[in-house]
Amino acid sequence: MVPFGTILISLPFCLCLLAPLGNILSVYISDILLAIKNTFGPIGTGILSALYFPLIMTGMHHTINMISTSNFLTLGYDEFIKIAYSVAFVSAVAICLVCFIKSKKAANKNVSGSSFFMLTIAGLSEPTIYGVILPNRAFILSLFAGAFAGGAYMGLMNVKVYTLTGANILNLLRFIGGSNANFIHAMIGCIITFIVTFVIAWICYKEKEDIV
Repeated sequence: MVPFGTILISLPFCLCLLAPLGNILSVYISDILLAIKNTFGPIGTGILSALYFPLIMTGMHHTINMISTSNFLTLGYDEFIKIAYSVAFVSAVAICLVCFIKSKKAANKNVSGSSFFMLTIAGLSEPTIYGVILPNRAFILSLFAGAFAGGAYMGLMNVKVYTLTGANILNLLRFIGGSNANFIHAMIGCIITFIVTFVIAWICYKEKEDIV
């Protein structure tokens, strides 16, 4: 009776209260992000890039993806939401590598190594977010700085995403389309993201205890 009772009580609560509240909150978040983009231009892209993983933690990234879908249907490309994810992805890859290379404890190497695999191959960012980034302030700082720098550069260069690919390493191919300059500037933005994130994480990361 415990599972049945749990569902009986929680389901109406979720459907009648949490779901409407989540929908209202998602609308406000989308409006705020679009206002930031329209007001600050490239800086707005950098801000969203820095905040994309925190949005994943709350599940709100699913709602703002509707903005990206709308852009693809009307314009044939997206220059905001998918840019932010790609930049945040590169920043997370750099953090995993720093943790794996610099850590001496086996537990930290195992967590960062498996998170790197899940991120680049399976396209799952949650192990990296919860297992590597959140337990260490240095990684949070490096994520924000690196993603902001790369996102702002791509926004300044008007980089666009033309195709929908997997959330893994193949997402770097989504910049192919339009002019060759689009892909070149996208790769430059990814390099900027990786370098800024890697350098800050390498300097600031001090292994004190297991990150798990």
